[in-house]
Amino acid sequence: MKRLLFLTIIILCCISSNAQYWFNKPIIELDTARLQVMYKLTYIEDTNHLNYKCQEKMILFTGDVASSFQPYNGYKFEKVGRQKSAEGTMIEWLSSGISAAEFSSNFFFIIYKRHDDGTITTTDRVPLSASFKYEEKADAFNWEITEETAVIDGYMAQKASCDFGGRRWEAWFTPEIPYSEGPYKFCGLPGLILNIADTDGHYVFELLSIEAPEPGTMVEFLDRDDYVVSTKKEFFKAFDDNQKNIINAVKDNGGDAQMSQRIAQSAKSKNNPIEIDRE
Repeated sequence: MKRLLFLTIIILCCISSNAQYWFNKPIIELDTARLQVMYKLTYIEDTNHLNYKCQEKMILFTGDVASSFQPYNGYKFEKVGRQKSAEGTMIEWLSSGISAAEFSSNFFFIIYKRHDDGTITTTDRVPLSASFKYEEKADAFNWEITEETAVIDGYMAQKASCDFGGRRWEAWFTPEIPYSEGPYKFCGLPGLILNIADTDGHYVFELLSIEAPEPGTMVEFLDRDDYVVSTKKEFFKAFDDNQKNIINAVKDNGGDAQMSQRIAQSAKSKNNPIEIDRE
């Protein structure tokens, strides 16, 4: 019993040390946050099961010159983790039985937009491998603004469409909120994007709330020293190759056929990324 308790303490100390290393990474403040926008993302992960839809909350912080967008659960985990690390209560937090569902997400990206130089920087992770960083230009959106209007959550909105990532997208934006922002990488319209969806209905972002952030909230960039700097194409190739490598590693290390089949099936079921065209 004493030996088990000792081993438990050692494991928690190791986890705490790694977690504190992660949460103590320096933060670069890009801008003062003026808006906090919550979206609901409804999406189809597997085109072989079109009736099965997943949902996640996403959060956008935008200032005058910069913004950040990420899964809400990821943002929440980072915020709580930094607080516990600063308080020195990391072991207690990790050993308290925190709910995996509370912080889980199918996405690892954080998307930063700079309006002063027109760049979109994405950080993302290849599971069990490395974290990547790549840049794009914000002028990829060739918006077609229509005269069609609608009232969405009390805001007068206007319809626009564009082609991006191999999909056709239709957006509703409001000039009443004069921030050229939106969910994911979308930007460049004369007002905040409230709702946007691809025309197949596979990825649908819907507005949940718009609030003023807590005083002192900043648009923050997590400055890691171990990012693999790449192009978007290189990142997605690494991501796809990693799926194959995991399956092969299970086989090479004596994993049974049933386990290999489950992992392969899981990889195959994630066949509908938000960006089909990854150039």
